[in-house]
Amino acid sequence: MKRSQVSIEYVITVGFAVLLVIPLLIFYLNTTSQTRDAILESHAVSVVNKICNEAEKIFSQGSGSKVSFDFTLPREVTSVAFHGRNYVAYVSFSFGDSFVNRVCAVELTHEKFISRGYNQVTLVNINNTIYLR
Repeated sequence: MKRSQVSIEYVITVGFAVLLVIPLLIFYLNTTSQTRDAILESHAVSVVNKICNEAEKIFSQGSGSKVSFDFTLPREVTSVAFHGRNYVAYVSFSFGDSFVNRVCAVELTHEKFISRGYNQVTLVNINNTIYLR
């Protein structure tokens, strides 16, 4: 009788401990997922802002100005696209696909597709039209 009582008490204690750990594990996974999404969004915003700021800078410097810079997009940022004055980074968040958008004062004509990984781009002002190469 004593052995079975000890075994049942042990099972109850372990079961209670597991019931306490499961909500903590769920909370931890949820929090890390939200933090990861916030970091991805911040990185995408910084890339889009960098391109926009550099485009505005060389536009104000006039025709013939040029700037080159490089950046790395994480694999969750699938691409960066330009639609008129909208600069858009497409991101795969933990809750699904979404995008980060910035409306820039300068319209960008792109000759190069920006994708995940390492990118080196050059912005050139030719007759007050900004080209991404």
